[in-house]
Amino acid sequence: ITTDTTSDPALANTAIDNEASPIADTATKAVIADLANRKYLMTYNNSNTAAYLGKQASLSVANGFPIHPGVYMDIRAGAAIALYGIANTGKTVDLRHLQIS
Repeated sequence: ITTDTTSDPALANTAIDNEASPIADTATKAVIADLANRKYLMTYNNSNTAAYLGKQASLSVANGFPIHPGVYMDIRAGAAIALYGIANTGKTVDLRHLQIS
C-alpha cells in the first residue's frame, strides 16, 4: 500500500476572515486587518461607483486598478501585501473582503 503524504502548500486550510471597508477620495488601507498567513484575498465592490486599488504611496484614480460596481477581484496575496483603495472625489465605495489562509 502506498500512501501519499504530500500536501499542497497553496491550499488554504487555516482561517477565514471577512470585513467591509469604506473607501473615500483619499488613499486608505482597503483591507483593515490582514489575516496572518493569508493565501487568498477576494475584494468585491458593493457600491454603485468604481474603486481604484494599488499601493499607498502613488495611488490615485488616474493610475489605480479599477474595480467597477458589482465586480470582484480574486488574487493570491500574502498578508505582507498592503492593499489600498481610493474613490472619485466626493464618492465613497463599500468594499467587501474575504481572506483565506
